[in-house]
Amino acid sequence: MNKRSAARAACVAAVALSGLGLTVPAAMADGHTSGQASIQACSASVRAKVNIFVFSQPNPSSRILDTMMEGQLGCKLSTQNGPSYTAQLCGGSSRVWAYVNPSGSTASGWVMNKCLRAA
Repeated sequence: MNKRSAARAACVAAVALSGLGLTVPAAMADGHTSGQASIQACSASVRAKVNIFVFSQPNPSSRILDTMMEGQLGCKLSTQNGPSYTAQLCGGSSRVWAYVNPSGSTASGWVMNKCLRAA
């Protein structure tokens, strides 16, 4: 299965599971560390513009879970405003963070939205 097919499969699985009303720990779904959150559907297939860290929270001071490599596909699940960041290689400053599930990774988390492009 190629990366694009894997990303689509992950998005389809998320949609199917959300229809069942299943939940996952909130840290996996929306960045919070307590309670439950519904599994979210893939809102967009994205690709990393450069190598970027995947954080546990929408904050560059939070724990790094993984690295999303330049060109790697992922499934964007949501966006949220957080602390401002400057990503010169990605086009400047922003406060918008994206919660993504990078294809081929077991760690979903938050990345700088400016560093993503449509797949």
